[in-house]
Amino acid sequence: MAIKFGNAVGVMALTVALSACTTLKMQPIPMPDGGYDAIQFLQFTSVPDHGINVYSFIAGTVLIQDREVNGVPMYCGRHSINSTAIESCFVFEKDTMVIGYGSLLKEVRRDLTGKIEHIRVNLSEKR
Repeated sequence: MAIKFGNAVGVMALTVALSACTTLKMQPIPMPDGGYDAIQFLQFTSVPDHGINVYSFIAGTVLIQDREVNGVPMYCGRHSINSTAIESCFVFEKDTMVIGYGSLLKEVRRDLTGKIEHIRVNLSEKR
């Protein structure tokens, strides 16, 4: 299997970033009445960080606020980074996505107004 250099750099950067955050403690959030807060992407959306990585979300992707890191609620779900499928967590402040939340050197804010909507996801409802 061939790995593109750009993909390898992005995955390596993510690995280094995650390993540098070993003090972060992820905890589940119990589902509130009415379901979890969530973000749904309305169209294919690419979100660059500082220039190395590009996070891509297909239309319909849902990020669910079902966990927190050090007390900060996170929206988590599957997407791709530099064409590699991965699951990540992000902070949203209204329509602004925060990549690398809390990192002084790596935190990036991107306005996604018009590309996302805020929804509720109730996973206990019968289908």
